[in-house]
Amino acid sequence: MLALLTHWWSLITVALKAHSRCPHHQFDERALCLPRLLPAILTAAETAAIIEATEAAAAKRNYTSSRHTYYATVDLPVSTVYADGGAQAAAAKRAVHKARNATIDDLIHRCGATDPVLHDGFVIKYSTSRQAGLEQHGDGGRYSATVALRRPRLSGVNVPDYASLEPQTCELRKRGFANETCNAAFPERTFSREHFSPEYPLLTYDEFCPLSCLGQSCDEVEPHLRTKCDCGVCASTLTTRENDAYDFDGGGTRFSSLRDVVFSPEMGGAVVHGARLKHGGEDERLDSASLQLTKARETQREERQRATHYAQELSNQQLTHRKFAADCAVALRAAEVDRGLWRLKSGLKRHHLALRSIAYQRLMDALRKKRPASPIMRRTPSWSQKSAASAERRRDALRRQGTAIAGYY
Repeated sequence: MLALLTHWWSLITVALKAHSRCPHHQFDERALCLPRLLPAILTAAETAAIIEATEAAAAKRNYTSSRHTYYATVDLPVSTVYADGGAQAAAAKRAVHKARNATIDDLIHRCGATDPVLHDGFVIKYSTSRQAGLEQHGDGGRYSATVALRRPRLSGVNVPDYASLEPQTCELRKRGFANETCNAAFPERTFSREHFSPEYPLLTYDEFCPLSCLGQSCDEVEPHLRTKCDCGVCASTLTTRENDAYDFDGGGTRFSSLRDVVFSPEMGGAVVHGARLKHGGEDERLDSASLQLTKARETQREERQRATHYAQELSNQQLTHRKFAADCAVALRAAEVDRGLWRLKSGLKRHHLALRSIAYQRLMDALRKKRPASPIMRRTPSWSQKSAASAERRRDALRRQGTAIAGYY
C-alpha cells in the first residue's frame, strides 16, 4: 500500500471484506487479484480536501503508529478525519466515498469480488526514506486500494528484466519445492530474499507475460525454445514516465509476489490488488544520478559553511588575543608585575588551547576531504548548518517527501 504526496505520503487504504469463509488458497482472490492502476478517480481539489482535513484532525488527535507496528508509517482512521477534520471534513468524506466506489467497481468486474465492503480506511503518512524502507507485507482483509494524494515524480508500471525468466532453477525447486525462490543462485533479484507460502504465493505478472507457449506452460518450455514464442515479452517492460512537476520524489509500490514489478499511481489515481500479494516500498534506483547531484550540492554547501564558520572563529580568537595583549601591557606599565605575569600565563594557556582547537579543526577538515562522511554524520547536521539552511535546501527537502491515502476491502 503506497502512494505519493507532498511533505509526506498520505494513503487511504481501503480494505474490503467480502465473505466470512475463505475459499481454498489455490482459488483465493486475496492473492489472485493482480494489481492494476486506476487513473484519475479523484480530482486535485478532492485530494487537497483529504490532506487538509487529515492535518486538521492530526493537530487534535496526533497520528498513531499502532496499526503498522513493524513498519515506518503513521496514520489516522478516516472516521477521525471525518470527526475532527474541520472545515474540509465533509468534502474529505465525499472524496473518500468516491474513491471507495471506484475501487469497489474494479474489484467486482475484474476480480469477481462478491459484495465488497470498506471495513478499514485510513490515511497513511511517511517520508521518502521511510517509504523506501517499508518491508514487504500482506494486508488485512481481502483486497487493498491505495490512492495517491500528491503528484509523484514517477508514475506507471515498471517490470524488471528478470520478471520473465521464471522458473528460477536450483536443487530444491527441481525436487518439487514450487515456492523455493533460489535466492543464493539469483542474488540480484530482490524478491528472491522473500519467503513465499500458499497464503502469500509467488506469481507471474500475467498482464505482460503470456501463460502458454508451444502448447505448454511458459515455465515448462526450455529457454532455447522460448525464441519461438512470446514468453519473453515482459522483459524490460517500462511504462513508467517522469513528470516535470511533482510534489513527491519517492518510489512506488514494489510487489515481491510478482517478481518485483513496481506500480506508481498518479495523483488522484489508485493501485488496487489482492491483500495477500506481498508488497512494500521501492527504493530510488531510477533516481541515482539525481541523488548524486543533490548530495554533491549539499557537500559544497556544507564546505562553504564550514569555511565561513572557521574564518569567523579565527577572527574572534585574534580579536581576543589582541585585547588580552593590550590589557597585559597596561598591567605591566602600572607595575602590577605579579598580576600581569599571572594574566599572561593564563592567557597563553587559553591561547594554546585555542591553537589546539584550530589545529584539530584543520585536521578534521583534511580527513573529511580524504574520506566521505559516515551516514550518521550526514544525517546529523551541525548547529551552523542548521542556522545557515537556505530556502533552496528546504525546497529540495520537500521534493524528497510526500503524502497519500489508503484502505482495506
